[in-house]
Amino acid sequence: SEPRIDPEPSGSSETETRETLRSEPSVMPPSYAWWCSRAVLAHQRLLSGRSPTLRRRALGAAAASLSSFAPENKPARVFGAAIAVAAKESEDADPTQRLLASMCLLEAALMEHEYGHVNSAHALLERAKGALGVELELVGKMGFRTVHQTDAKAQMVLEASCGGLPLVSKEKRGDDCEPGAASEDEADDEHDAASDGDATLSSAVAPSSAAMARIAVELQGLSTDGSQILTAPRLVRSSAKEDGEKDDVTDENDASSLNSLPAAAQALILASAVTVRKSQADDGTRSWSVAPYHELVSAQRRSRPILRAAAAVLMSRHERERARTRERALLVLEDLVRGLDAPLPSASARARFAHTTWFPPSSKLRKELGDCLIAIGMVGPALELFEEIELWDALVVCLGLLGKKQAAADVVRRRLTEDPTDAKLWCALGDALDDESHYEKALLVSDGRAARACRSLARGAAAREDWPRAARYWSDAMRLNPLFPEGWFSCGYALLKAEREDEALSAFVRCTQADAENGQAWNNVAALNIRRGRFDAAHVALREATKQIRNNWQTWENLAMVSAKVGHFQQSARALVRVMELTDGAQLHMATLSTLVERCLEARSGVATWLGVEDRRDAETARAEAFRLANQTVAGLRLMGYEVDADEFADFCREGEEQYLFPNDEVITALSALSARYGGAALANADYRNVKKEMLSPSSEGSRLAAAPPPATDPDRPLGNTAATATLGRNKAEKHTRTMVVLTNASERRARIALECLGLTRCFKHVFGAQFLRDAPKPKPEAFRSTLDAVGVTDPSRAVIFEDSLKNAKAAKQLGMKVVFVTGETCDAEGAELGEIDAVADAVIASVSLPELVKAMPELWK
Repeated sequence: SEPRIDPEPSGSSETETRETLRSEPSVMPPSYAWWCSRAVLAHQRLLSGRSPTLRRRALGAAAASLSSFAPENKPARVFGAAIAVAAKESEDADPTQRLLASMCLLEAALMEHEYGHVNSAHALLERAKGALGVELELVGKMGFRTVHQTDAKAQMVLEASCGGLPLVSKEKRGDDCEPGAASEDEADDEHDAASDGDATLSSAVAPSSAAMARIAVELQGLSTDGSQILTAPRLVRSSAKEDGEKDDVTDENDASSLNSLPAAAQALILASAVTVRKSQADDGTRSWSVAPYHELVSAQRRSRPILRAAAAVLMSRHERERARTRERALLVLEDLVRGLDAPLPSASARARFAHTTWFPPSSKLRKELGDCLIAIGMVGPALELFEEIELWDALVVCLGLLGKKQAAADVVRRRLTEDPTDAKLWCALGDALDDESHYEKALLVSDGRAARACRSLARGAAAREDWPRAARYWSDAMRLNPLFPEGWFSCGYALLKAEREDEALSAFVRCTQADAENGQAWNNVAALNIRRGRFDAAHVALREATKQIRNNWQTWENLAMVSAKVGHFQQSARALVRVMELTDGAQLHMATLSTLVERCLEARSGVATWLGVEDRRDAETARAEAFRLANQTVAGLRLMGYEVDADEFADFCREGEEQYLFPNDEVITALSALSARYGGAALANADYRNVKKEMLSPSSEGSRLAAAPPPATDPDRPLGNTAATATLGRNKAEKHTRTMVVLTNASERRARIALECLGLTRCFKHVFGAQFLRDAPKPKPEAFRSTLDAVGVTDPSRAVIFEDSLKNAKAAKQLGMKVVFVTGETCDAEGAELGEIDAVADAVIASVSLPELVKAMPELWK
């Protein structure tokens, strides 16, 4: 609502006014959902574990904010998607809108990272980068990693560009400055990072607590030079060779690496670093894959304090893995912790981009410092730090390392005298004394809601092999907090040992859903399905298991056996070869080998019925996945990386379709009547009136002249994925837009062949297919919008579309078109329910016949 200007109370200056923003209580601003999402995510990050309640709230708030600020960039299946809808490209789009869309998507990606959904986060992040035109590329360049290095070596470097956010210097800003333009001075009107000596690493700040003071004393004398290893590679200047200079001539301030990237682009780069870190296994090279990202952000001349601090955290984690730079990493982390209490930069400067940047909360950053201290043997300082921030579990571990479990118990008991209802303290006491009664006390004081206590009791029961008790406590723990992947595996194992196989299978499936890289869980899912004779399900699970467990010969042997049972003989043979490689020929499943030998004999004798079946299955699987991704097989296959010629593919798939496509008098009569009324040449007006009168007569038998053609099974065929559109333009502006057209995701040529076979060619003036739609097939709104534009319809409400796909009907309805929904095989395959159809359709018909059309849509005949 508009702001209301209220005058100041009496006694104040007459020229002064007070501006009060008042809004209607029932009308929330679009940013309301965005701020709700931020609050929920901040709440989650402060907790020790993932909360399913907060997860539901975060999903709802993020979806609402995306629909307001990034409607064209919303993923196809909002969260959990690996493929996202293409962003709307527009060179003259408002930079502010691009920035808001990008940051909204970025925060949604960080939310998905918080809950461990890496694929979804990656999809959202790609759309966020696309909205701002941010392009990242890892390249190799010659450079140096140490001070004394004499020969340049290849270095992995990140090159970045941002084409969607213009840059202007602060002195050039004025009233005519383009809205949303980013300043080259990334600290805006306050200060830059250099003005206070790099405020993110505030080594001059006095320690804020006794624990930090002791840590500062303990760390005195540590080296910051990292054995003279550079924090970022010093690159060879590209023109050095041309100028005849030596290789050691370098340019540390190379403009390509220190370009003025906007803060938004830097935030996207740091989020990309987090995605790379979370999507790769920790095999010793992961930190080197992440390093180019935070090195580029650290090298920027202008940046936000939170961005520099986040890059410093990532740099500290990278250097912690190398012995020569471990001391420097610890000092960097200690400076970051001390900088949290520094007066500079100001709170307002720190808050900028705080929600769009991955940075650990204060307690977690301090815990990370404590863990680093323990790693180098400084248990005493870490102990004080953990006690100061009340990390009791870590405190008990520290005292256990020092052999002082009783001291740990005494510390926890002192805290319990102040708060005897804290379930976490009771759990910590149970850890210190190894006494399960304290876990039971934690359950008692929490009214049975302490998932941590349930997990501890379950582990204790499992250690004693009391599997029924372990299964009960694990089930309770996962019911209280299902966002715990490791717990689902342990729960499934306990249930399996307790002979509750159905529940065990469900637990292992939940484990694979939460952590798709858990190969042991996939293997257990397969084993339980094999016991039930569900070999198809077991085959799918074993294929996933072998992706994660490459060197386990038992898993490969299971895959060989199951593949032979489901008819994938080539895969079975390859799996057996892998078993022999891993065991040096010591293991071989003779039953599976006998089956493969029999199949080979069948093939040699020419009586094999299985040849080609495996390839056809794989092809059908790929086709179904391609159609699911893009609603068009060719487009989906291209997204999956296949090179496909659209015409050749269509000819191959539809060869011989005239053998099952036959004219249907019911359909021909109905569509001819519509065509005669809306611009076709199939019938004259007099003929149309006679046909209409005949079809409405009770004695008419026209509806029984011919059977309906058999339904097409290929989703790309016109019968299963084609819409007929009639435009009803009657005003002066649209008097020439009365026409009927076909809109299909199939090619125009194949659609015309199908219309010829069905006897419907004269009913339609135009066919709009794959060549016309290009990269925007149905159900994208652009498909319907471009078709209406092509026939000259400016008001979508004057157009009627006949559809048998619910997702296509929804898209057309959102655009404003009238929808006649034709029920049948397509909507059954989509699982469309009657309530969903009724909510979208203006009319529903079971078959295309004139009586049904007149009854369902009488306005078509007025």
